[in-house]
Amino acid sequence: MIFIKKIILNCLHAYRRKVSIKAAQIDMIDYVKNTTLPALTKREKKAVITFWKRLIPMARPCSLNYHSIYKKIDQFDVTYVPDDIYQPFILPVLNPVHYSVALSNKGLYSFYFHDVMRPYEIVRNIRGCFFDAENGVCSEDQAIEKIMSYKRKFLIKPSIDTSCGKNVRLIENYSSDIIKDLFLEYGENFVCQEFVSQSNQTAQFNPTSLNTFRITTLFLNGRFSILSSVFRCGGLGAIVDNAGAGGIIVGVSIDGSLKEFGYNKNGEICKMSYNNVPFEDTKINAYPSIVDLCKTLHHRIPFCSIIGWDIALNKNNLPLLLEVNLKCPGIFYEQMCSGPIFGDRLEEVIEYVSSKIDFR
Repeated sequence: MIFIKKIILNCLHAYRRKVSIKAAQIDMIDYVKNTTLPALTKREKKAVITFWKRLIPMARPCSLNYHSIYKKIDQFDVTYVPDDIYQPFILPVLNPVHYSVALSNKGLYSFYFHDVMRPYEIVRNIRGCFFDAENGVCSEDQAIEKIMSYKRKFLIKPSIDTSCGKNVRLIENYSSDIIKDLFLEYGENFVCQEFVSQSNQTAQFNPTSLNTFRITTLFLNGRFSILSSVFRCGGLGAIVDNAGAGGIIVGVSIDGSLKEFGYNKNGEICKMSYNNVPFEDTKINAYPSIVDLCKTLHHRIPFCSIIGWDIALNKNNLPLLLEVNLKCPGIFYEQMCSGPIFGDRLEEVIEYVSSKIDFR
């Protein structure tokens, strides 16, 4: 009986990992459809397989397309991390699922980050229960009243299982009946929050979207590092800035300067935003305060080693915490803009993951 149970568990683990690998390859597959990749040489293919077999003992541990993509963008380098290794194997060790889901609901931010500058939340819904801006429980009718009293445009968005700005909507003209219909449409787990007036430095690249910074940090073995810093701006008329939703993502240098060019979701080089503002020579003056905020907050969440922080700058150039990405902080576009994600800490990460990974 125990033997049969082990077989079933092993099959279940193998199936989950297979599904995870396919999900991890979505960005890569979309990219490959829209470009021609350089071929890897036999020596390069062997180098990739040999390097990553140290962590994943399989005949072919990852798709070779990843290194073809990064070879086209930069140069061949085995230390670029393939998503089909990162998501199924590395990430579950760095951010164990039973920890990463703890803050996956954005409605909890008011409890956990109550002392951090964030967009004002008019009301939010957590598993069917409404809360007001002071974290007090309120009825649906009271929640509608609070929004009607707000009398300004606001954003409504799901607070779980979101990506690429999916189902984020700007509400400008509304009545109590419209709000009630919105609540019915969104069901449970959503947030109604202010439409942020952003810094002139970020608004210049697209005034209709809240343009943000994705800072990816690592806190492992008691040491903190910035892995990647990128800036995102939306397309003309868009209210979200995600590359997957039509925006542009561009790397940020250590001194806060935007790099010469970024990329859209098709991998096309973009030297300027869609409203023709060039990225080069723009230095984000508040960048040091953004980094300091991410470092301070990551120390509050030591149970997750890698975090993607979404930060905006308000009209006073002060950083606002928007989202904390624990379940799957992305690396595909980040590596396109910033180089190999783990940098000089890759060997440390491989050693750490190798000591804890379970290949059942």
